[in-house]
Amino acid sequence: MLVQLDGSEHAWLEERGPKFALLIHIDDATSKILYAEFVPVEETLTLMRATWNYLKRCGRPIALYVDKDSIYKINWAAKYESLERDENAKTQFTRAMNELGIEVITANTPQAKGRVERGFSTHQDRLVKELRLRGISTMAAANFYLWEHYVPQHNARYAKAPAENTDVHRPLLVNHRLEQILSLREQRTVMNDYTLSYEGKLLQVLEHQPVRVDPGDKVEVEIRLDGSRHLRFKSFYLNFKGIEKRSYKPMLEARPSLGKQRNEPTKGMGSTPAKNHPWRRLFLHGPYKVNLPANETPI
Repeated sequence: MLVQLDGSEHAWLEERGPKFALLIHIDDATSKILYAEFVPVEETLTLMRATWNYLKRCGRPIALYVDKDSIYKINWAAKYESLERDENAKTQFTRAMNELGIEVITANTPQAKGRVERGFSTHQDRLVKELRLRGISTMAAANFYLWEHYVPQHNARYAKAPAENTDVHRPLLVNHRLEQILSLREQRTVMNDYTLSYEGKLLQVLEHQPVRVDPGDKVEVEIRLDGSRHLRFKSFYLNFKGIEKRSYKPMLEARPSLGKQRNEPTKGMGSTPAKNHPWRRLFLHGPYKVNLPANETPI
């Protein structure tokens, strides 16, 4: 079960509306369109939303065949020249697919994904005309026509019958929480005041937690498709709140002794040597006797 996945940005509504992208999941063996959707732009979040709908309808394929876009594969040469190359690093989308047991295979050339590439040439001709004839001028109306009419008609005309008609899509399991898996995740460090920073905002880790959290621990900030934020640590979700500024006092204000001038004595530091201290005997009465002024006498 190999599914080709790609998107094409085009003036699908011609002059009647803005440009947007068409995402297509197509069966590599039969050329059957398994799922298609118009989205504002082809990027990680919209791709995750479309894939969510595909997984709910069809289940999990064995593998997705994609191009080398930065959504699927990290381009170290273009973006991370100053960082150490990590061959095991994954994009957000590829990480999510791997958690679902779906392999992501990147094609070296557009010709390798011939079915979906040739399909876009057909859709940019016929689908554009169909939308024009029906006077469709919004993306929502275009999606309705795409799902209810165009895709079923296209599959009936162009899809080929497979040698084995068994559907090998695997079902979603109970532990496949799509709202958690299909999300954006970034790692952050808990500071000494139990805060962390994400996109210029402060998040305060609260006192009562399902698991112990210490300063210096690495937690994941999870941004879900509905826009909600969550903190995850050791498979637990932490209690937190957003704050405007840090609540702790600056170090010099909290410990005034650290803010004193160097020549100002600090209470509790140092002591006066006793009269019989070896230092006095050595430097004031011994071979290294100090010549004191006439008006001063040793203590």
